[in-house]
Amino acid sequence: MSLEPQSPDLNQTDWVVYVVTERLKRVPLNEGQTWKKRCVYQVPAFDADLNRRAYQPQVVSFGPYHHGEDHLRPMEEHKHRALLHFLEQSKKPLRAFLESLREVSWDLEECYDELDPKWKDGGGEGAAGRFLELMFTDGCFMLEILRTATQAVDDYVPDDPIFSNHGKFYIMQYIRRDMLMLENQLPMLVLDRLVAVESDGEKDIEFINRLILNFCSPGTSITRMGNCPHVLDVFRKSMLMKPKMKVQHELGNTGHDEGEKIIRSVTELDEAGIRFKKSTRPTALRTSPFPTGS
Repeated sequence: MSLEPQSPDLNQTDWVVYVVTERLKRVPLNEGQTWKKRCVYQVPAFDADLNRRAYQPQVVSFGPYHHGEDHLRPMEEHKHRALLHFLEQSKKPLRAFLESLREVSWDLEECYDELDPKWKDGGGEGAAGRFLELMFTDGCFMLEILRTATQAVDDYVPDDPIFSNHGKFYIMQYIRRDMLMLENQLPMLVLDRLVAVESDGEKDIEFINRLILNFCSPGTSITRMGNCPHVLDVFRKSMLMKPKMKVQHELGNTGHDEGEKIIRSVTELDEAGIRFKKSTRPTALRTSPFPTGS
């Protein structure tokens, strides 16, 4: 079987040389810097195959890994509504946000491990534009979720299915859970760029961290988190910075009330197909950091 469609102008040996040479051109010269940027990973197949649903978002996708899956399509309409609200609230032109994201588009691509070529620059006509649109749309939606769930707002109608009090009570707990899934992370760089344009640079990364903590771990007294590659890392670091007893309580109940559980009990996880083994290190949670990202 040939590696690529045969060319009538080259013999077989020359064609193989050409194909290998072209592929080598796409191999990064500085592999250390490339791997350092990775911060959003997929669950290994040998783990995911045990129970794929345990690693899939339930109501919303963030980023490319689960984008377009049938059961998540209904939320796409609400993402576009949230994008319009975000633009109206910011009073900034659409072009300003897109240009800011375009400046770091390569860095955003490099955040994802095993990113499908259809999203990459050079992955076909419009690929780079589709990826940029995805980052912008999902970033605006996430910021609107964080804003409306943690602040009093009046720019959505009272019976809005997502952003009303009804939506907050019934759907936010599932969005919160999906937001903390490993494969469903959005690079913090996206939120940072959007907020910088929206606020004319007045709001920094700590403002975003506080929004995330207010949503995922309300009541926290942590004031500075530093740079985190994504929402999940903000949540993880917040667990490490709190007293042990409080962490144990919040791991079971990290929503706005006792009914909004984000992290399931060990029994529920075991029944879902997730296997546990005893750690040989007494501080395993502290020794499992995410890469620093870009």
